Amino acid sequence: MVARRRESRIAPGIGLNPLSIQSPHISPRAPPTLPQVEEGIEKKQRGLRQWRHWTIEIKVWKALAALVIALLLTFWFRVVHQDDEILALVRNEVVANGAGPRSWVGRFVNTNDHALSDVAVTVEFLDNQNHRVGATDAQAAELPYRASIDLQATLPSEAVKMRIYSVQWRMAGRPVLMGPFREPWSFGYLMTDPAIARR
Repeated sequence: MVARRRESRIAPGIGLNPLSIQSPHISPRAPPTLPQVEEGIEKKQRGLRQWRHWTIEIKVWKALAALVIALLLTFWFRVVHQDDEILALVRNEVVANGAGPRSWVGRFVNTNDHALSDVAVTVEFLDNQNHRVGATDAQAAELPYRASIDLQATLPSEAVKMRIYSVQWRMAGRPVLMGPFREPWSFGYLMTDPAIARR
């Protein structure tokens, strides 16, 4: 007995193209509506406004930081550049005179950008017990910025250090008198770079 092969009959015009089969879960994406477009534009504009706001804030903070730094530098200069450093010692040298007594040579310079008037300086020489064994002084009617006043004296044999006894001047009508300084200094000690003195 011969089995009959089953034949499937397909109606004419109906194909089995898989591309024509669509999943019931996938639907074509609808174009955005006008409110959605407007909302997107509003979001972009809001982000741009926020970016500009942050940019302006950063610039303001930078300006404030620069102002604070300038104020701190001014305050630092006023604290560091005290009155006792306006007339600064830039030479403190002992000179040997062969077999004779030693000599001391000193120089003070005006480090302030204003001229000083009625300038007077007194320096004393001390022994190893900080007792005074000698002194010298100098005066100047006016001392412009970076101008110097020189001192020179014969140095007692007992002298091993020096100390500024007093410095005084007048600037813009304000008199200043300072001294004596507490700590003695060894010969050779300088308060600032000698190059500041006008040659």
